[in-house]
Amino acid sequence: MKRDPFYRQIVERLNGLLDDDDFERCAADILRANHPALVPIRGGSDSGMDGAIADGEGEPFPLITTTSKNVFGNLTRNLDQYLADGGPRRKAILATSQALTPQKRRNLNRRASELGFTLIQIYDQAAFADLLYHRPEWCRELLNLTGDPPPLSAIPRTDRPLANTPLVGREADLTWLNHTTGDRLLVGQPGSGKTFLLHQLAQEGKGLFVIRSQIGEIAAQLRVIQTEAEPLPALMVDDAQNSLELLRDLRHLRQEIGAEFVIIVSGWPGAEELLAATLNLPTTQIHHLDRLTRDEIVQVINAAGVQGPNILVHEIVNQAEGLPGWPSHWHGSACRGMYVA
Repeated sequence: MKRDPFYRQIVERLNGLLDDDDFERCAADILRANHPALVPIRGGSDSGMDGAIADGEGEPFPLITTTSKNVFGNLTRNLDQYLADGGPRRKAILATSQALTPQKRRNLNRRASELGFTLIQIYDQAAFADLLYHRPEWCRELLNLTGDPPPLSAIPRTDRPLANTPLVGREADLTWLNHTTGDRLLVGQPGSGKTFLLHQLAQEGKGLFVIRSQIGEIAAQLRVIQTEAEPLPALMVDDAQNSLELLRDLRHLRQEIGAEFVIIVSGWPGAEELLAATLNLPTTQIHHLDRLTRDEIVQVINAAGVQGPNILVHEIVNQAEGLPGWPSHWHGSACRGMYVA
């Protein structure tokens, strides 16, 4: 459960009345991190496209955006219009400000399939809330919401939408994180799932990411949590090899104010000794993430919304090399052009 008031405000505003044009521009801008060739299509006759995504295989394929509660109907109208205007591609991405249940997502994928399309990704309210959290300019323009997120947050700094993504092959690793006491270090290659595991702790109310290093603001937020009679969560620093000074400050703060919080960090294998020394950790407090099996990577690919022929899935599995973090990006980058057009 997210305790962060700023996040809850974002969700509340997404549930309110939004300007359709602003949402289109916002979606095109913040989704460009995952789809670098995405450009908005504004106003007029857009042939069912609110954005165009080039993949090097013929004409760009459509981005469809909607703030309407009738997401199913909007998707149908846009794909019908695209077909009527002779659009040649048969894949699309959907972006909506609405919250979608798993059943609604299945219905949308099924409807697209009935019309001959593959929805290679659906970005719903949960995904947009996570992405908007670190984009204050769009929080102001789209949601009329000012202010920066607090230094401690349930949302990590990442371009990947982590919400609604199932845990695959990391159950034992999550158990270690949950059952080990004291400061901890999670070690793994980029893409191995470190951020995702820490995010699971945050969603369970057991930890908060340190996303800004102002130690005074961190101390102030910890005092607020203590005032609310809640136990202090673990403070989590992702990719901590880049934040050694912050780790030292957190240890000093803990001693200075007598706060009973633990520090959980993630880092790359080459930084393991330095991180362990900085936190004074024995080997029992260090956990290494193994690579996933090929079958587990296939599950990750399916959960990431990547659709396509067996050759596509086979190629992604080969490139993943057991690292689950990469498939969530490949639908818009490394495997461009491998989908059925």
